[in-house]
Amino acid sequence: MKKRSLSILLALVMVLSLLPFAASAAKNDTVRVIAQNETFLEPSKDGGKPAWTGVLFDTEVQWTKGMTMESALTAAAKSEKVELAITDSSYGAFLSGVGGLLGNDYLYVDETKPEDDPYRATMGSWMLTLNDWFSDAGMSSTAVEPGDTVCAQYSTAYGADIGGDWASTDGRLSSLSFSAGALYPSFDPDVTEYDLYVPVDSVTVTPVAVNKNNKVTVLATGAEEAARWGARTVSVAKNDISVTVANGEKYQIKVIHNVGDHACTAFTDLADNWSRAGICWTVENGIMKGTGEKTFAPDGTTTRAMLATVLYRQSGEAKTDKSAGFKDVKSGDWFAEAVNWAAANKVVNGYEDKTFRPNQPVTREEAAAMLYRYCVTEDVKLTETLEGFQDAKDVQSWAKDAFCWAVQTGVINGMSADTLAPKGTATRAQLAAILWRTFGMNDDMQKALGYLLTQVPAPDCGAEWIVMNFARSQAWTTPGYDAYYSKVAAKAKETQGKMDAAYSTDISRYVLAVTAQGYDAADVGGYDLTALLQDTQAVVKQGVNGAIFALLALDSGKYPSTVRQDYINAILKAQKEDGGFTYNPKDPSDPDLTSMAIQALAPYMQAQEPVGAAVEKALACLSKMQQPNGGFTAWGESSCESTAQAILALNAAGVPLTSDDFVKDGHSLLDNLMSFQAANGGFRHVQDGDVSAYSSEQAVRALVDTYNAGHLGVSYYGVR
Repeated sequence: MKKRSLSILLALVMVLSLLPFAASAAKNDTVRVIAQNETFLEPSKDGGKPAWTGVLFDTEVQWTKGMTMESALTAAAKSEKVELAITDSSYGAFLSGVGGLLGNDYLYVDETKPEDDPYRATMGSWMLTLNDWFSDAGMSSTAVEPGDTVCAQYSTAYGADIGGDWASTDGRLSSLSFSAGALYPSFDPDVTEYDLYVPVDSVTVTPVAVNKNNKVTVLATGAEEAARWGARTVSVAKNDISVTVANGEKYQIKVIHNVGDHACTAFTDLADNWSRAGICWTVENGIMKGTGEKTFAPDGTTTRAMLATVLYRQSGEAKTDKSAGFKDVKSGDWFAEAVNWAAANKVVNGYEDKTFRPNQPVTREEAAAMLYRYCVTEDVKLTETLEGFQDAKDVQSWAKDAFCWAVQTGVINGMSADTLAPKGTATRAQLAAILWRTFGMNDDMQKALGYLLTQVPAPDCGAEWIVMNFARSQAWTTPGYDAYYSKVAAKAKETQGKMDAAYSTDISRYVLAVTAQGYDAADVGGYDLTALLQDTQAVVKQGVNGAIFALLALDSGKYPSTVRQDYINAILKAQKEDGGFTYNPKDPSDPDLTSMAIQALAPYMQAQEPVGAAVEKALACLSKMQQPNGGFTAWGESSCESTAQAILALNAAGVPLTSDDFVKDGHSLLDNLMSFQAANGGFRHVQDGDVSAYSSEQAVRALVDTYNAGHLGVSYYGVR
């Protein structure tokens, strides 16, 4: 069977399928009993009509000692005033009718088979499951326990149509659901290893077997063996989960708790430290530790031994018996195992005099080299040349590729817009930020994607930004999102390509979304959506934002157009004296619209001098508008969305997010953005507000763009 692949780019899929009946277990002192007919819905060709369809009753009965499936069903039918037909046979009692619906009411005769073929005629039958398992014993001898679920189901195919195919040897699950959390990767019957991201300490696990003749047991790792099978609530505070299909597969689920700020609450020396998000992530994941019970020492020095140790912890602390042979690393040293591991895996090399110098402060170029050797296991395309940094010549040859990779991916940024400071040392706060950018930012991005999926499991027309987030993350997809394009195509046909758009930006959103999904916006259901953006008069009538998004949409798929320059000129014309942009010329410059204008103009900075000058002026204005907390105030409030748009703008213009111009009082844009994220992965509009899909989708745009800008060399809109 397939195993999940591991990569730095993690992804989540929230399990959103409808839970089967087993998911709603009975109370601890009762037994849940269900009678349903989901198969015999129409009169059969050779038999009668169904007396009823759907669920006849779904009730709970008090458990009593010695209760069996038969007695539980009898008690439930009595309380619901439903008549049962139970027939005795040489094989024991069996259920032959419920509420007037008899097994032999359904009859189908296959005329193509000879008359003496025992399978020529198919009759209906009643079949019982206990916790979603077809018992291999009679209903009068199968004991039930408190909390069990007994389900009587009508079958027209001897169980094959309700999940109990006796001819099948399939030992897989057909679905796996959780009451809380996000599963990565999305469930696939052939994938047996998963990560489950949860914000709680217990979850109800609901497995459904492909063949319900096989029991499925759920067990928390390290807990006692499960006494029963089927859906089960397990503690995941300190446990992982295993789900085992009898005679089949065993699924392993590693539980990962959502990162919150609680990991940092004990530290009294963080206050509003600029790297709090990174520090909390490294502490929560056991990668870094405090220097004491109440101190983290964010400004403390990071040594070579410390960095080797945190990478060792990140690797899972795989031990090695081989000594590195460094003269200054003894077997009893606290860092010895980490250094030996790092040397064995070629993460560190040491010095020519056969020393490691564990207590020596690690330089920025040494940190870049160690991270590069740890993360990059195959050839990568390096597009960064460091030519824009005045001190690039100071980077030693052995660290050149590593520094190019670190800057390209955003793992390490310049100390200023044009300096690298390769010989500079890293504080513990800086190291935490570097590690979070390397390993943790994707976790936060994917948690936010998981939250969005709970809010919009199957997007319709109008959810274009969320669709783009999933498409541009390039990590995973779901059937609900795959179906989005067909909905857009259907609307294009229905409206003859007009899309019932009230504004030109509606059309731009459609173009951006279908392009992000890999489709041609010039042929959606036979209609060219980009044609609607060729009417500059109609587009600009909406205002400068109309021109901004029309330009972004046309550029996203490099669609042919003769009006690009018209939109560029319209945007340039709307720029205010201070370099900013606003919806109403009489209003002060708005950070959101200024950021959007930068995003649209950025691809033309080099080719058109006036555009380059306008972008520089807009960036200067944006920097002036930035608040001491790293965010912005627009329309009277400091919001997540304003910061997200500014991040998109800087990435589009190629400005490092840690540029001196955009770090205020030690707070960067990314620091400010992450301060809005809640434990469930979503983002708040304002710091003390509620989590919302609108704020979350804009924050995810910024996180996806930051990752793509460094790793793929493209912007959120697919251009660079």
